[in-house]
Amino acid sequence: MMFVQQLIDCNASNYGCSGGNKLKAYDYIIQNGGLNTKQNYPYRGIKGTCDAIKERGDGLNIDTYAIMTSRIDDKLAYALYEQPMVVGVDAHSSKFEKYKCQIFHEECVTKLPMTNTT
Repeated sequence: MMFVQQLIDCNASNYGCSGGNKLKAYDYIIQNGGLNTKQNYPYRGIKGTCDAIKERGDGLNIDTYAIMTSRIDDKLAYALYEQPMVVGVDAHSSKFEKYKCQIFHEECVTKLPMTNTT
């Protein structure tokens, strides 16, 4: 699981609770040298000030990422076996109108074009 609060607080180019871009999140993780653990940088659900002391840590470190465009089940299963996968969500649904900055708990039925990152 990615460490959401640190990305919200510290990744200035990624809009905090007002949206986000998975590629900018990965770029931040690489440039920052990783993310702290969720125990050391817990989720609060609101944008706060970046804690520079807690910004670096030993929670998650990546050095590259790739974009998958294949819908072939075997390739997706292999990619997921090898590393984490991020999936885009269509936020234009009316279910998102009142969404502020919490964890979204609704069934998503819209099928998006395949642009997952791995």
